[in-house]
Amino acid sequence: MGAEESKPQPQWRAVGPGRPSRFDPQRALGGSGQVTIHVYDLDASAELSVLNGVLRTFGTGIFHCGIEVYNKEWSFRGSHRDGTGVFSCTPRRCAGLRPRESVPLGMTSFASDEVSRIIRRLEEHWPCQGYNMLRCNCGHFCDEFARCLGVSPVPEWAKNLAGTGASLMQIGGVASSVVSGIASMLAGSD
Repeated sequence: MGAEESKPQPQWRAVGPGRPSRFDPQRALGGSGQVTIHVYDLDASAELSVLNGVLRTFGTGIFHCGIEVYNKEWSFRGSHRDGTGVFSCTPRRCAGLRPRESVPLGMTSFASDEVSRIIRRLEEHWPCQGYNMLRCNCGHFCDEFARCLGVSPVPEWAKNLAGTGASLMQIGGVASSVVSGIASMLAGSD
């Protein structure tokens, strides 16, 4: 087995068939194949910034994030309208949000036009109305996009609050069922 055969190829099978690129992203016009996640505080308030600073030391926070590749930043948001929740913005300039941290995730071997095809496929699978703050948010989108690009995943701290919140909701649902069951048993024993 040659060195070329053992080298892992980027995957984007989650949303469609891919092919390895013969394109050199370093020489791409209009940008680089470098993939970076930009993490933002949800608003510009000093209080949230301080809170996120404290939460960050515990591996979590209340963040928005977007993936930059080829001079565009891509993310996901929800609304009540129809259509995709995938959107782009100027890197590190997501409207109304305060940039907190940027983390390089690696180089993609996909050319700019291939990344555009990946985005079009993701748009089909990430509708606005599918947004859920805990189960289907910008962190989940960025994680899938990073996988599609064949780079490192989104750091856990950038999406940890959603996972923690979803777990608490699940535990809360179970606890609520148990309490309701006990209340029913007690009501029946009178």
